[in-house]
Amino acid sequence: GLFDVVKGVLKGAGKNVAGSLLEQLKCKLSGGC
Repeated sequence: GLFDVVKGVLKGAGKNVAGSLLEQLKCKLSGGC
């Protein structure tokens, strides 16, 4: 239903945010920013 679609979108957005934060962290740790 509609709830499942919304949940899926939110999960995807959360993954994207977490992924970009991890990338920034890796970049800072390796000093390659």
